[in-house]
Amino acid sequence: MNVSGSGEPSTTKTIDLRTRLQQMQAQHTNRAQEIETEAFENFEKGLTHLLAVEKSTFESYLEALKLLYSEQQKLLRVRIATETTRVLWLLRVPFLMIVLASLLTVGVLLTWFRIQDLHRVRMSPWKDNGKSYLIVDDPTWSKCLMGKIQGPPPSKTTTVVLQPCKPVE
Repeated sequence: MNVSGSGEPSTTKTIDLRTRLQQMQAQHTNRAQEIETEAFENFEKGLTHLLAVEKSTFESYLEALKLLYSEQQKLLRVRIATETTRVLWLLRVPFLMIVLASLLTVGVLLTWFRIQDLHRVRMSPWKDNGKSYLIVDDPTWSKCLMGKIQGPPPSKTTTVVLQPCKPVE
């Protein structure tokens, strides 16, 4: 290892050591790359496996969620149908009550007007001795003389009372 002498044996050893050192460094570099490649391959395989497991878990959860959603949707449709029927019946009852009350009111009013129409007569003005009177002037009614009544003593007049022949109740 002495380089100061003639140099042949020591240069050969140095060259061999350098070559051997370079070979060892190359082997170490290759081995490090192999270890690194192997570690990354193992990491990639593990990560791929983990992602596959997560994907299957996610897909199963998604299927369960779809199933739950469809069941909830069916329940909601059934509930909406029953509530709609119930609301329609709840709306029909007040509507029918309003219609019945209106029909009853119309019936009572028509009956009342018919009853009142029986007693309704046309009246016309009539003047007698400068006094105005209203007398029955209806072709369906006739005037009947009910009698003569004496007025109060100071006036000494006779009053003729005309009544319709149809009785008024």
